Amino acid sequence: MRSPTNRICILMPCWAASSSWAISNATSLRHCVHLFVVFLAASKLQAAIIAFFLFKSTTDFSVYVPHLALNDLFACGKGLGRTATLACILGLILGTNFTLIVLLGMHSFGLGTISLLDGVDPGRILLLQQWLAYVVLLSIFHIAEFFVTAIWNPSVTSADSFVVNQSLAYTGAALVSWVEFWARFAFFPSANSTFLSGIGLGLVLMGQACRTLAMVTCGQSFNHLIQIAKKSNHDLVTQGIYRFLRHPSYFGFYWWSVGTQLLLGNPICTVCYAVASWYFFKRRIPYEEMTLMRHFPDEYPQYAQTSWIGIPFIWSSTSEAKKDE
Repeated sequence: MRSPTNRICILMPCWAASSSWAISNATSLRHCVHLFVVFLAASKLQAAIIAFFLFKSTTDFSVYVPHLALNDLFACGKGLGRTATLACILGLILGTNFTLIVLLGMHSFGLGTISLLDGVDPGRILLLQQWLAYVVLLSIFHIAEFFVTAIWNPSVTSADSFVVNQSLAYTGAALVSWVEFWARFAFFPSANSTFLSGIGLGLVLMGQACRTLAMVTCGQSFNHLIQIAKKSNHDLVTQGIYRFLRHPSYFGFYWWSVGTQLLLGNPICTVCYAVASWYFFKRRIPYEEMTLMRHFPDEYPQYAQTSWIGIPFIWSSTSEAKKDE
């Protein structure tokens, strides 16, 4: 009998193969384009649904797959079954979309021909390239979150380190941005700016680099959750990127999230993401800084005076807290 992991590993390539067959045997160009779009959207949606049911910590697995409740590999975030399944899904999404973006690039630059796209509006082809780039970078983000944690802080590594299930708000925001993008693809393909998309790509790459470098520099002191109690291996990191940014992982994620929407060309979600992310960090950063003040009462206030948060209109409260003392 195949395990649930093997079933999902088989399901995803079968979905891709059946979609490719349907596209190749379509009877009209419009039918081809519609199938191509549906394949891209459904692949991402299918992965999100699978990830939600298999990896959400509050899910009662026995409701959906009864024998998973008795399988230690899926019983908790540390189980190898969850980790392997999620890695498989993200790897398939990354590989499929990277291949498609290379093929589309070759088609656009005349290095190859995709008959499927002959006669298709160039604006829609550009939007497809933006979508594929977004999915590739989104997959890299989640894969990097896990592997950097696994290499530099293995003691806290689990399936949750992929952070695909970090919150319902994160999942909801992603779904809303996909709806806006595909609505524009269908009805307003010309409402697009390659300049702004290029800025978005730059922000995503910069944000990813800052966040990954922060996790590497922090090492065992990094955790996806704010640590209320100080651990024995928790040090105040002030070297490397932390010399200039005292919350480089937050800085990176803020600009990464805004950049994803500029990359997609979503004007509404660009504003919404900027405001929502700002509001989240406006609450989180002061709380974390007060915690760090308790952990490092002598070092942290001085460090805060010589470093930068990097998110607009979010200021440190450490100096005021120091005065109150």
